[in-house]
Amino acid sequence: RIIATSLNKKRFLSGVFLTLLATVVNAQPFPYQQAGLPVSQRVDDLMKRMTLEEKIAQIRHLHSWDIFNEQTLDKEKLTAVVGETGYGFVEGFPLTGENCRSSMREIQEYMLTRTRLGIPAFTVAESLHGSAHEGSTIFPQNIALGSTFNPALAYRRACMTADDLHAQGMRQVLAPCIDVVRDLRWGRVEESYGEDPYLCGIFAQSEVKGYLDSGISPMLKHYGPHGNPLGGLNLASVDCGLYDLHAVYLKPFEMVLRHLPVYAVMSTYNSWNRIPNSASRYLLTDILRDRWGFKGYVYSDWGAMLETFHHTAANKAEAATQALTAGLDVEASSECYPELFRLVKEGKLDESYINTAVRRVLTAKFECGLFEDPYGDKHAASGEMHSLRSVELSRQIAEESIVLLKNEDNLLPLDMNKLTSIAVLGPNADQVQFGDYTWSRDNKDG
Repeated sequence: RIIATSLNKKRFLSGVFLTLLATVVNAQPFPYQQAGLPVSQRVDDLMKRMTLEEKIAQIRHLHSWDIFNEQTLDKEKLTAVVGETGYGFVEGFPLTGENCRSSMREIQEYMLTRTRLGIPAFTVAESLHGSAHEGSTIFPQNIALGSTFNPALAYRRACMTADDLHAQGMRQVLAPCIDVVRDLRWGRVEESYGEDPYLCGIFAQSEVKGYLDSGISPMLKHYGPHGNPLGGLNLASVDCGLYDLHAVYLKPFEMVLRHLPVYAVMSTYNSWNRIPNSASRYLLTDILRDRWGFKGYVYSDWGAMLETFHHTAANKAEAATQALTAGLDVEASSECYPELFRLVKEGKLDESYINTAVRRVLTAKFECGLFEDPYGDKHAASGEMHSLRSVELSRQIAEESIVLLKNEDNLLPLDMNKLTSIAVLGPNADQVQFGDYTWSRDNKDG
């Protein structure tokens, strides 16, 4: 009886030990969750665990119209759309700055705790001249910034904008816009620093460095010739030779990408010599990757429109194939990439194209610290929206941007002792104009 009791105790203790051992083993993080491992090793491990559906979701964008009811996050919609798969990117463009932080945190928490692999999403904002969300500091447009001929202001503006972005829970910005303008009829002239490729490149380097130093991932746009469309029409083709392509339109991108660790580039939705830039292997792979060594991902401008505008594709499946195989990794706005699953299963597309795109996105997420700091807590404490310092900088940029073209009859400087009144005329006399990529039209905001 004594011997039997002793054996039972040993068996019991052995069972307890094995249970505890199993618990400890199961509690160990997977390699992709271990910050001390090389990024390439973490990406390899995570890729091996992903289903095809999960891979495709990482190169897709979750949009505000999918999950928000005006200013409110609809959790039922979020669950219905995302499920346990996750998404690579998410935006909340209609939200005020105050509503961004809580909503982005809730969405990120869902990605981390309710999806199978817990992959964080890039939270995305527009910030061509300050965060576009209401309540942010509104800075002068790029064309004014370029007119200062003071690149240090571009760096400081990016740092100040980053404060607003961190206060709003954002980690990825669809900026800066570094297109070279060569046609003043183009409706997006205000988004560029100017007509000189070297000036655009210098300002782009400064602004990008400001974002990188402040914990924000910048996205260069719009890659491909864009600032000289036929007739000045935004979606029209830019027709030019190879010399102008490289010496003018692509030069600012090359100046940035050869010297700074940028992980995101946005392709233009127009065309070069009638070939859509978002389906150009020459631009997206031969030049961007093979010649310049870009390691990040290419993100589509709001819909590459290969089916609906360029008509190079008869349907969404063809559009997805053209874009992905050319080197466009992430689809925003349109709904072509859901077709990739069927194309792979039917043997019409090699899964390696998807793997390459997903690897680029995951690498960027690891390199940008999303897995270790998914909510941006590292920078949140320093993030202050619409600070006095940022307002003062906005005023300084505006003042330095003024360019005197002609001083007829020495009218300037004005002699305040001789003036009795000054007339301000026109439709903008009592209505401030912020320009595009600022949602507010209210005088109180500027």
